[in-house]
Amino acid sequence: MQIETAVDLIKEGVMSSSQQTWADLGAGQGMFTKALSTCLSAGSTIYAVDKDGAALRSITIEPTITLHTFQKDFVKDALDLPLDGILMANALHFVENQLAFIQRIRKNLKPAARIILVEYNTDHGNRWVPYPMSYSTLQTFSREAGFASVELLHEVPSAYQGSIYSALLR
Repeated sequence: MQIETAVDLIKEGVMSSSQQTWADLGAGQGMFTKALSTCLSAGSTIYAVDKDGAALRSITIEPTITLHTFQKDFVKDALDLPLDGILMANALHFVENQLAFIQRIRKNLKPAARIILVEYNTDHGNRWVPYPMSYSTLQTFSREAGFASVELLHEVPSAYQGSIYSALLR
């Protein structure tokens, strides 16, 4: 995926008019961390979280954004920070109990905060993407998780699973 595609997937869901604090859970080498940094206002902060320390060390972002990296398992380890937003790009499909997980991470969100998900638009897993969630399933899931709204932001073709979508949960 190109950085421009990553930006297109998330930019509509990021409110960039003021300094914000976001977490990128399952950041990997930072493709979406970098994309997020281009959407945020100067002085904002991103916490990139991933189990792979070498991947975290390779992340580069916009120089006007503060980056903190945490080598943690985002599924098991708490991130007790007040956040304006959480980005999970190609990460939720690694969480077996997605409802309990989302309810746990919501505790980190400030009142007007948001979650942006980037996922394969399928409900059929495989060994690389064990627990994907189609946008259709996400609509029901978001109500069960207590979100007031879910909005489809963008969708792009995928060489692996048909398409990838991004959605905003509020």
